[in-house]
Amino acid sequence: MSTLEQKILDASTVAVLLVDPAEGRVVRANQAAAQLLGYAMTDLLALSILDIESSLRDVFYWEEVFSGSLSSIAWRDALYRT
Repeated sequence: MSTLEQKILDASTVAVLLVDPAEGRVVRANQAAAQLLGYAMTDLLALSILDIESSLRDVFYWEEVFSGSLSSIAWRDALYRT
């Protein structure tokens, strides 16, 4: 991700996490996400999305992503471990 792309990501007031779909690792996040979740950015980027998302529905969703069989979603709630 370029410096400009990271600046655009950080300018958002909405928490954004970019997740590697093969590994489930958080590869990018913005400051809003780090602040909302209460992590230092370096700590947040060391986590798996399953370390953060904590509802059973979230786990099933990410298992679909990891297996490559993700169905399209328009919107969903999530619970996050902070």
